Amino acid sequence: MLLGAIYSKDSSTLLNATDEVKQSLFEYCFMTEVNHKPSKYSAGKTWVEERQEFLSNPFFRSFPVVIMGAKGIVKTEQVEKVFGVKKETTVLLAHIGSASKRKLEAEVYRSEKQLILLVNQLSGGAGWSNEALQNLADIAKQALR
Repeated sequence: MLLGAIYSKDSSTLLNATDEVKQSLFEYCFMTEVNHKPSKYSAGKTWVEERQEFLSNPFFRSFPVVIMGAKGIVKTEQVEKVFGVKKETTVLLAHIGSASKRKLEAEVYRSEKQLILLVNQLSGGAGWSNEALQNLADIAKQALR
């Protein structure tokens, strides 16, 4: 799975970390996915209150970067409310698919202290390429400077 590839990928390569910067991606970045079918009890619901309350915990605001694999499930207003950020832009990460016709994009949200990247699901067959992963990492890296 590509999410596993992100987790296992050497963060020094992904983030161009130096000796001055700790090598663990998890020192700086929190990654999560929001499944549109979390359980049989919440089928058909895309953003249950429990998730919103959970992600509103100050722990998640302590990370300079949050990558959320939930694009198409979570709305702009929900991201802004939960993390106290404002949508800044949408960035093209790569063209994907057999004819490279589909756009893989990241919605970029910011506050003074945090960058939120709302992207497609990171695991499974979402079409993530090495180019797209590197472009995502480059955006995160800029926020860590």
